[in-house]
Amino acid sequence: MALVQLNNSSSLADRIAAVAHSATRRVAQYRAYRRTLAELQSISGRDLADLGLDRSMLNSVAWEEAQRH
Repeated sequence: MALVQLNNSSSLADRIAAVAHSATRRVAQYRAYRRTLAELQSISGRDLADLGLDRSMLNSVAWEEAQRH
């Protein structure tokens, strides 16, 4: 998770921009997570096994992929 780092010399506009950027990035990551998870959930159990995945792994795999972007 990305944290917004601010220092005392940052203007209010800079602080607002940093928070807005962080929020936009988190929303994009969450959307990528949901999209990836939906795709993985649509794959059959047999195909998941061929990929070396189990259904119990899908949430973590989707989250890892979303964080890469």
